[in-house]
Amino acid sequence: MSKRNIGEHTSRKKIKDVRRLQLLAANIDAIAKHGLSETTISHVAEIASMSRGIVNFYFKSKEIMMSETLTHLLQEQSLVWQTVRTKAEGKPAEEILRLVISSLFAAKLCSRKRLSVWTAFLAHSSNNTKHRQEIATENKKLDKELADLLQAAGGDAESSGQLSSLIRGLWLELLTQDSNDTTREMLENHAQDFLSQLLDVETPVIAPVVVAPVVEKKTAVKKPKKPASEAAIGDLFSF
Repeated sequence: MSKRNIGEHTSRKKIKDVRRLQLLAANIDAIAKHGLSETTISHVAEIASMSRGIVNFYFKSKEIMMSETLTHLLQEQSLVWQTVRTKAEGKPAEEILRLVISSLFAAKLCSRKRLSVWTAFLAHSSNNTKHRQEIATENKKLDKELADLLQAAGGDAESSGQLSSLIRGLWLELLTQDSNDTTREMLENHAQDFLSQLLDVETPVIAPVVVAPVVEKKTAVKKPKKPASEAAIGDLFSF
């Protein structure tokens, strides 16, 4: 394969990757608006401003599209807290743990739209073994990290289950309570205060973790001799 062909192949792959993410974002919006069971390929196509044919090209069925959307959400959540964990390497265990907790309440992960989609998948997982196992696997990774950090900070690792449950409960509280009375910052403070009780220490002032939005590099594509049948792809979504 020539360098030119390799370059064109790489460009096409990047465009496909961006378009796939664009469709996943549209599906997240559709689920937040219509619910998981009621969301259709047509809803996703309309939100993404694409044809049903294009959606079906990337996702052969609604079930496949839903599975890939769940995988995307789980991987993104894992990437956020693991990135924070890695960047904090070398700091005291308590500080690392507090940063990880803060990342779990970052706007990218902890928004009403995202949480509504997340709870829809949780409810659906009761009848879907694959989804249930996938969610359980990612939850175990986070729970183990919290337990290890809590123990390293001088706490009881077995108490980490209470911390994990509290965090997930606070997510649901943000989703169900009035937005004027409940904020991400308030809920994070509850989680940090609970950690202080587990460690028998005062809660320090913690700067909120800011998760930078994902920015895709634009791929230069040569204009075809004939008018393209598809519109150019816009920037990636942000939660």
